[in-house]
Amino acid sequence: MKLEEQLKEFPEEFTLAMEKAKELQFGNVVDYAIEVFDLKNDIDSMTDDDFRSLVIFLRQIYNFGFYGGVSFTLDPESFIKQNLPNDKEETK
Repeated sequence: MKLEEQLKEFPEEFTLAMEKAKELQFGNVVDYAIEVFDLKNDIDSMTDDDFRSLVIFLRQIYNFGFYGGVSFTLDPESFIKQNLPNDKEETK
């Protein structure tokens, strides 16, 4: 089941709260990555265009992981089944 279908089963307030939590956490995740990978000097020396591109890239990766985590939390079995490689069957 896709995340959009899963979210239809919950009140709209849940989706709004989820989106707010996602936005609140993004800066913390980016700050953590910058610190762990010691990227501050690299980022400080970027052009504005390169920095914007990096932020867009990081946001896409972050969103992918965030929504995947929500989907897994709501229905782990369905998430795992949907994300198995095409050439492998689920082992039980």
